[in-house]
This record gives sequence, structure tokens and C-alpha cells, in this order.
Amino acid sequence: MEVHPRPWEALSDAEQQLTFEMFRELMVKGREVARAIGRSL
Repeated sequence: MEVHPRPWEALSDAEQQLTFEMFRELMVKGREVARAIGRSL
């Protein structure tokens, strides 16, 4: 997983890059899932 401030300008794998906001949202959701199964990130 790669994070880039402007994925559309990334030199490689632009379509697989996350923006900082997308990564933040992913981590929020990931923490919720982890908490639900008794784990942490």
C-alpha cells in the first residue's frame, strides 16, 4: 500500500496509490474492525 499526496501525479502505480485522506479513513475503519475482534492496530 502506498500513500501519495497527489496519486494522479505518481510516477508509478498511480492507480494503486491512496491519498492521505483515503489512508486516514482506512485506518479509522481498520481500528473499528480491530476493536470489534479484540485487537488493536
